[in-house]
Amino acid sequence: MRSKIFDDAELERLRREAIPSSNESAMAGDAAPHSTDQHPHVEAVMDLPVVVDSNDDEIVSHELEEMRSILEEAILETRSTPLENRPRLPRIPLSKRNRAVVRALNPMLVTYLEASRDLYETDSILFGAAVAVCRIIGAKLPMAGRAATQSNAIPAWRKRIEDRIAKARALIGRLTSFRSGNNRRRIMRTVMMAFAGTNISLSQPDITQKLTERIDDLKQKIDAWGKRIRRFSEGSRQFNQNRLFQSDQKRLYKLLERPKLCGAGQGPDQADIIAFWRGLCSEPVNHSGGPWMEVVASQGVSVTPMDPVTITPEDVAEAVRSAPNWKSPGLDGLHHYWLKGCVVCHAVLAGQFQDALDQKLLPCFFKTRITHLVAKDQDTTDPSKYRPITYAAVNTPFVVDSNDDGTVAQELELEQMRSTLEKAIVETRSTPLENRPRVPRLALSKRNRAVVRALNPMLVTYLEASRDLCEMDSILFGAALAVCRIIGAKLSTAGRATGQSSAIPAWRIRIEERIARARALAIRSAGQTHMLQVRQYQAKDCAHRQDGKESLLGESGFGDIPRGRHGLTRIVSSRVIRRGCTNHWSDQ
Repeated sequence: MRSKIFDDAELERLRREAIPSSNESAMAGDAAPHSTDQHPHVEAVMDLPVVVDSNDDEIVSHELEEMRSILEEAILETRSTPLENRPRLPRIPLSKRNRAVVRALNPMLVTYLEASRDLYETDSILFGAAVAVCRIIGAKLPMAGRAATQSNAIPAWRKRIEDRIAKARALIGRLTSFRSGNNRRRIMRTVMMAFAGTNISLSQPDITQKLTERIDDLKQKIDAWGKRIRRFSEGSRQFNQNRLFQSDQKRLYKLLERPKLCGAGQGPDQADIIAFWRGLCSEPVNHSGGPWMEVVASQGVSVTPMDPVTITPEDVAEAVRSAPNWKSPGLDGLHHYWLKGCVVCHAVLAGQFQDALDQKLLPCFFKTRITHLVAKDQDTTDPSKYRPITYAAVNTPFVVDSNDDGTVAQELELEQMRSTLEKAIVETRSTPLENRPRVPRLALSKRNRAVVRALNPMLVTYLEASRDLCEMDSILFGAALAVCRIIGAKLSTAGRATGQSSAIPAWRIRIEERIARARALAIRSAGQTHMLQVRQYQAKDCAHRQDGKESLLGESGFGDIPRGRHGLTRIVSSRVIRRGCTNHWSDQ
């Protein structure tokens, strides 16, 4: 208990298992005051409900009424707060304790959800429940609006080094001021602290030299810390680029080509931005009626109306189940996690979605989206030099019809797509299998899926005339080529076999080159050492072996070997046996 290995819930469970069932009633009567005496200084918000077993209704040493009051207060507060002023919900850990709090709040939400009249009120109830959970578990929740809570994203290690640099610069200023004759008490105190533990007194005759040395040391430290920041920043940048290259190469290349615009200047006025985009989007435009509109209209005549859609709670649960937990929320600030945890809201959402679908009317906050403006160049005062990026209004799941084609008529002309498909199929039929190009991996975007769906009815004519599997395979491959050409994906023109790369990374090539150079240097140095030893041996015994060398070479079969300088045979590292020993012969 002193080391806090077990929490209150685990201790309570162990007590229940250890005490017999006959004494459980007495134990239950004494447990509550004992727990309150044990932690007298804990605030009410931090009294956390904990589920010790798999049963969700077993909450130990915490009262549900307190949770109910926190929930009611949060819902009332959320109802009176505009969407743009709601606090940013934090990302809470998916722990057993936090899930227990969410499950405990589910039955309390039934009363509020039954009285909900529209989607806006349901959304405010769910957001209030999320705020209540954060307050119960003690998560940090900013009270201001979401726009004012953006962090500067400076890592902790950089902050620490920058603090050291700031303190060192301040100390340099104090030491310089003292060296120039400033003897104020604050300056003297700082100088004495700077030389503390160094046996240096301010009354020494060479104190000016000591001050200069101390200032130089601090300047060198500042320079070293600055280099450390640059080195760490470069390593972090390369690490992030490597990760981005593995996940999204296109985005990496865009970041490399685009200049850095962070803090380039002051942004435009909000009124100018609104006036500029209102002038683009609100003015009427006379579109030229192209022939593709008649083609689309004629194809739409034969389309049978879809059956009425009935949204059930199971549909809402299925739509929420596959959604990411902490994806960036919309204007309401509600993440998917809270829609998954508050399972009692699925039936209410299904009914309200059905009413909105039947009445063809959605709340305003469903149609209001968040737009971020990204600067295109260094001119940050012109509203026309910004690229708008708009995100979804809310993260509420929608149940849509699976037959939606989603083709954007302004981008894709059906006749041009048909001609591209025909050319690709004809080209594929005359190409052997081994010479087919490698089909790239496409992004699963809405536009790409729309292109594939638009090509489906065009393939019917070709597939009906197909006679065997080989021809059907060529038709499908031609359709894949057509999709790649329509969306502008890179497609290799050569065969797949000739387009293979060596697949040896650059870092491995560099290391192998270093190993090869090191081996060559080691062999060269070893050869020079061996030749030096041989020549020393020959210089010492040259007088004894000059006569016997000819006879040995003749007996060993080396008599026909050409001779080198000074009449000696050029034999390097050749073993000649004489009198039970091995000799190494070489020219001197």
